[in-house]
Amino acid sequence: MTIPHSNSISDQSGAKRAKERRLATICLCLLISIVSLIAAVASHERGLRLASDPRVTATVKNVLIGRNGKPGEYAHLIYDRNDQTGRLVHCDVPRVRIGNIARRLTTGDLVTIAPRANSCSEPDIICEICASSEESVAVLSLASAVSGVLFVVLIWRGRRVSEGKIAEDRQPF
Repeated sequence: MTIPHSNSISDQSGAKRAKERRLATICLCLLISIVSLIAAVASHERGLRLASDPRVTATVKNVLIGRNGKPGEYAHLIYDRNDQTGRLVHCDVPRVRIGNIARRLTTGDLVTIAPRANSCSEPDIICEICASSEESVAVLSLASAVSGVLFVVLIWRGRRVSEGKIAEDRQPF
């Protein structure tokens, strides 16, 4: 009976750790790719909806304090919009999230919004100085593509290592 050298045992545990790190990296790349792709599609859909919806001006009746105690997260808005038949509809929405607007709102301020076509609830506040939807879609699509390519490369390299075509110690990942 031969006793294995301590070097071969440490080589085996090092190879196992490298394989586990590679698997974790593969899973992380796949997760980033999927989440980025879903976020890009959602951002693109919102951009299309905001581009097609008419914009109206709303008056801030009151600025409300949010659940975490920060003032200015919500506002009471009053505005008029046209419904699907073309009739003018008066909307008085007591709680609209305004956390993504760049400036601090006070009572009496005017904000540009994109109301929903068939409802007064949850209008989108238009941020005049925020990044455009096309920019966010491009960045998210790029992140999805890069992590997807990295996912494919890691899978391909892992298969080559397991088939013995390349050595484990030459693995950069």
